[in-house]
Amino acid sequence: MRLPTGLVYDLTGQVVLDPDEEVQNAVRLVFALFDQHHSALAVVTHLKQQHLRFPTRSWGWCSGG
Repeated sequence: MRLPTGLVYDLTGQVVLDPDEEVQNAVRLVFALFDQHHSALAVVTHLKQQHLRFPTRSWGWCSGG
């Protein structure tokens, strides 16, 4: 199952925060901005105005053979 950005599976299969500090900081910023503005649109607007990019995870296809 794909996890949202900011979460990963550890070696035992448990869901944990992504160990990448930049990813953690970006996720925390989004939640802090939403807490401040109470609006997803305001969060996106802030990120755009500050030229900040939210991390994404690339998903590839496995050919299986």
